[in-house]
Order: sequence, then structure tokens, then C-alpha cells
Amino acid sequence: MLEYTLKRSKRKTLAAYVLDDGSVEVRAPLRTTVREIDEFVKSKESTLRGYIKAGLEKKEKRNRFAPDINSEILFRGKKYKILRGAAAEIGNDCFFVTEGSVKNQVTALYRMAAERVIRERVKYFSDITGSIPASVKINGAKTRWGSCSAKGALNFSWFLIMASPKALDYVVIHELSHMKHMDHSDAFWREVEKYEPGHKKYRSELRALSERLQCETW
Repeated sequence: MLEYTLKRSKRKTLAAYVLDDGSVEVRAPLRTTVREIDEFVKSKESTLRGYIKAGLEKKEKRNRFAPDINSEILFRGKKYKILRGAAAEIGNDCFFVTEGSVKNQVTALYRMAAERVIRERVKYFSDITGSIPASVKINGAKTRWGSCSAKGALNFSWFLIMASPKALDYVVIHELSHMKHMDHSDAFWREVEKYEPGHKKYRSELRALSERLQCETW
């Protein structure tokens, strides 16, 4: 049977989690017996081993991740090659970098492009929808593409610049729609569909990109 660490609390149900280092942590109610916990872990062993394997594979990919000259990276939904150039810039389907850290230069280029493009698209769709945000900020979130506060402050992840233009637009529309509906009700999704009827397709694309980013250490 799998080894595991045990944490007890006032929770009502048993749950098992695979941690980043591949270990298993079981969280159990205070009065659950060790026998019950062992039986629970045994019943979930196959699933847990699958998660452990997948997690360790992702960790190995993260450890190997090192963008360099001739590497291919995503930009606006397409593959761009990293090449040596006279200046750090994006052009001709390439990221050009000078001497120094390739990763740092590429990250800076990504961030600059994201700042420009996302703000342009927010302005474009704000004019169309009539939803004017109080502020727009670009951050480095990897688990959340965008957010909208109750006061109309919008936040977007710079990683969106890796997605296709239509997927990025969908996230902008999504957050602007929250300015009218601060939930995911039917009314909210009707608002989204006014401006992007194919949003489900782009949600799938963003899930795939999120999965890829779990293996990259930008």
C-alpha cells in the first residue's frame, strides 16, 4: 500500500492529495480509525499512483525547461523561434535576443507585448460593450487568466500573450462581462455570447495552455 502522511482536523470527509514532491497526504476527520484510512487509501491507490506519475513527469519537464537559441515558444497562438539578434525584439515570427540571459530577455519581451496588446483589446471591447473598467493591470498569474473586482478593476495574466488572439479576446470579454454580472449566471454567459459566440472553443484552448504552463518555469 502507498505510504502517506496523515493530518487530522474537524473536517467531515476523508481526502487524499498528491503533493508536489510526489508524496501522499491524507486529511481525515478526528475520529476516523487508522483501519478506515488505510482502506480508503487502498481503494484510491491506482488513481493516486497515476497522479504521482503525472506530477513527477511535470516536475521533470519543469526542471529541464531552459529556453535557448533555436528553441520554439508560443506567441499569439503560434510557434516562434528564439534567435540571436542585434537587439531584443519580436519580429518575423522570431524572438531576437542579445548576449545575456535568454529566458530573462524573452520574458521581458512577453511582458511588454502583453501590456500593449491586452490594454488595446480592453479599450476596443470597452468601447463596444460600454463597460469601462476603473483600472487595468497585468500580472504574472499562472492559474487565473483574468479577474474583475466589485469596483471594476480588471487584472490579466501576461501569459495570455501566448494564446491565440481570439482566446485573449475571449478573456477580455469575459472580465468586462463581469462588470455587468458578477457571477457565472445564464445572464452572464448571454452577455459573453453577444461578443464571442465561440467562447467554449477558446476556453478549451486556454485549458491546454494552462496545462503546458505547468511544465514551464517562466
